[in-house]
Amino acid sequence: MHRKYGRPARRPYSFPALKPAADMESPKRTDPSKNERRTDDSRAPVLVFAIIGSLILASLIALIIRSGDIERMWRHLAERPSGALALRYILQPTVSSLLAIRDGVKDARTGRSPYFFTVLTNPEKRRARLYEGLRATSKIIVLAVILDAAYQIITFKTFYPLEAVIVAILLGFIPYFLVRGPAERIAKMLQERKDGHSGS
Repeated sequence: MHRKYGRPARRPYSFPALKPAADMESPKRTDPSKNERRTDDSRAPVLVFAIIGSLILASLIALIIRSGDIERMWRHLAERPSGALALRYILQPTVSSLLAIRDGVKDARTGRSPYFFTVLTNPEKRRARLYEGLRATSKIIVLAVILDAAYQIITFKTFYPLEAVIVAILLGFIPYFLVRGPAERIAKMLQERKDGHSGS
């Protein structure tokens, strides 16, 4: 018998399966809006410094040129709480105090030193902590300047920059400066009491 020799059958070539586009990993992209928010947050204190500095400079020049401005300024400051837009003397310090309580609770959770005590006694950390407070209250300070400018135009038909700066600092930053430290101490005391009850 004769054997028939033939060529072996070729197997069809199979291409590797391609993953669908949905399954392919896409490169991670950073959200540009987050970077914009960080940039805005870092620029806010600089803007506040620029506004306050220019207003103080203009006021000092006005004080040098005109006489009797200091007496007039204190008289105007004393009349403000009973004048137009008096509600801001309640709302703005309240908002500033709430921000201070929020940051004071964060200080207690992270173990940071009290804000008021650190600013007064630690020269190395003073600038950074003041910058934190100014960044937290920058929007309130700018709003306080705008509202006081509106008050002056309504009441005095003119604008006194130094008065607006004093009012903005009193309403926007001073409550924050005074409340954040006690808020941190109270939050730390409550946390220690809670840990003591849970441990027993």
